[in-house]
Amino acid sequence: MQYHPYTTKLLEQLNTHFQSSNITFNITTQGVNGERTRSMLKRLHETFKTTTTKYDCLIVLGGLNDLQSLSTKEIASNICEMAHIGRQHVRECCIVISVPNCYPDLSYAKYRDSKCDVNRRLKEYVEKIKDESVPRVYFLDLNENNLNIDSMDEDEKTLIYDDSIHYTPEGYSRLGTAVFNVIKSHLSKG
Repeated sequence: MQYHPYTTKLLEQLNTHFQSSNITFNITTQGVNGERTRSMLKRLHETFKTTTTKYDCLIVLGGLNDLQSLSTKEIASNICEMAHIGRQHVRECCIVISVPNCYPDLSYAKYRDSKCDVNRRLKEYVEKIKDESVPRVYFLDLNENNLNIDSMDEDEKTLIYDDSIHYTPEGYSRLGTAVFNVIKSHLSKG
């Protein structure tokens, strides 16, 4: 219920970590609540077609709103296509983030299984192209980054989840930290 994009924490950590190197970071946040991957893909095409900005990194997070209406194959395909487009337009890296866990995962097996299938497909895509990809593509599994609802006690769930789907500012800060760690690792590889 509170607007707190994960990019707020990401920018804070990038600026802090790289403050001595005189690198300046600018983040364009274009997430739209409730948007589906088809619309995201279309918007991304338009963004790169109309902008003169050369981005260093593209971060793709989507799919949650599609689980009731699209096949897991189509959801994953849309997200992978966004990464493919990013590889053509960014200098450094693309980060594909797993579809986040949320409360419906705890009680609806079909929903949870569909999400797992999308995430499996995303991970396989990144694994398949990792050696050929320039810019580099990374898969960020939120389950491995302290955002797995299945492993949280009730107090932590209350701290991380604002409603049954979205994160609290603390949850989004954790997401921002997870993205920061991927970028920091990428930049340290030089």
